[in-house]
Amino acid sequence: MPHIAVVTQVNNEDLFLPLWRRYYGGHFGYDNLIVIDDGSTDHSTENLAPTHVVKRPQRPFDERERADEISLFLDALLKLYDWVIYTDVDEFLVLDPLIKMDFGAYLGKVGGKHLNAVGINVLHNVHTETEYSRDAPVLHQRRFGVIDNMYCKQLIHSHRVRFTPGFHWSNRARNFAPGLYLLHLARFDKENTRRRWMVRNGIVWTTHAMENGHSVHFRVPADAYVAQMYSIPSSRFADAATPAHFMPMILSFLARIEHEASSGDTEATGTFLRQLPILQFPERFRDIIPAVMTPLTAEEVAVQAPADLDPDFDPDSLYRAVCARVHKRA
Repeated sequence: MPHIAVVTQVNNEDLFLPLWRRYYGGHFGYDNLIVIDDGSTDHSTENLAPTHVVKRPQRPFDERERADEISLFLDALLKLYDWVIYTDVDEFLVLDPLIKMDFGAYLGKVGGKHLNAVGINVLHNVHTETEYSRDAPVLHQRRFGVIDNMYCKQLIHSHRVRFTPGFHWSNRARNFAPGLYLLHLARFDKENTRRRWMVRNGIVWTTHAMENGHSVHFRVPADAYVAQMYSIPSSRFADAATPAHFMPMILSFLARIEHEASSGDTEATGTFLRQLPILQFPERFRDIIPAVMTPLTAEEVAVQAPADLDPDFDPDSLYRAVCARVHKRA
């Protein structure tokens, strides 16, 4: 199996971080996970060994700086690992179960050095679905999603990459990997969104970030943001495409993106996406993001052997050195 590192950055993510760690630790080994702690005070980043926890030097937040820090950090990790993955803590890269391969085998066969996934926002149908419970897999509790071009992120890399602010784009051409999806859970639970947005409303931003409108939605008051994000009427969920239409919708979207790449017609892509109905996940995806306390399967236990890395590997010092370089330029 190739050596694969998975990185995220958090600030008070007591719901998502255990879910992220259980999911990616099961696929890649807990000791190959690196959590960059950006000032958490909720104790969620404590006692995570063998997962590495890196303390980000505290300063006002800037999406340009964060993109540069992560880009350089991944550069450094690629000297030790074959592949590096960076995701936000609410982003879950999943393989269609029809592929019947684990991530290691998949990345050994898939073409390309930089891989995009089809982005799907997992939705909370507040009309019929209850608050998320840690005791059951995510898609046992959430049936619906919507394709989102902005979340077709390029998050898997075997060579150097430079991200743009927000990580929605990079300096590498899009390369959609077959059967790879990014399930984005930012809108999968109404009350969790409210709690997260209260934290985000308290972020202190650099002048540069404010002037350039970085993550302006983080500054929308929590109640107003929740009202906006959870306003889908029950009729839209009732009219959702059936699970049988999942793959046809994905293929139609990818054909639209391919046409955009050749024609440059981005406006038509926006119109296409607005006309897409809400989708429903097929039955085969139901167990793909397990409950937090689900015991590891035999296959997951097999990937827990520590990677054969330099015994002096110190991601905390490595990240601090990267931050010092970025901040010196700022």
